[in-house]
Amino acid sequence: MRVAAAFLLIVLCIPANARGADADRQYDSWRESQPAAPAPTKRIEQPKDGSAQNESDGAHRQTAIRGEPAATTQPKANHNGREQHDYTSAEWCLVYATVVLVVFTGGLMIYTARLWGETKTLRENADKIARQQATDTRDSIAIAKSTSNAAMDSAKAAMLTVETMGEMAQKELRAYVSLLTATLE
Repeated sequence: MRVAAAFLLIVLCIPANARGADADRQYDSWRESQPAAPAPTKRIEQPKDGSAQNESDGAHRQTAIRGEPAATTQPKANHNGREQHDYTSAEWCLVYATVVLVVFTGGLMIYTARLWGETKTLRENADKIARQQATDTRDSIAIAKSTSNAAMDSAKAAMLTVETMGEMAQKELRAYVSLLTATLE
């Protein structure tokens, strides 16, 4: 979502005449947006020794051409006396794009810090859970050992029961004698 908003802001900042236009049109647009500088004035100086020679003599006159510094243009002032800027120019679009990049980078910094904090918490919780799981495993092994010992005791008792039953079966195999009728006289 943030990336889409940043892309939209950058696309809207690019002037309509610069989108897909060739370099000459972009330069012409930029040049037209700049204030016109006055042309430098030329002044021809005569030599100071007063020996101005005539060109008809075949000799050339030495002249020095000095350009006057161009007058600086001041930003236009609005009705309040404050400077008026063109906030839709290419330079301002770069400012807007830079601000978007700064905000986006700040967002990335905050998101990275939060991820780092969550990773740290996750590691601490994993250590805590690992210690608990080790304790539970030790307890489970102790319980399994006692259960195993109980099963061995039960198996020994079953063997004794089987031996006792064998002895009892041996004793019960004797012959039984009974009287069917008896009379006393």
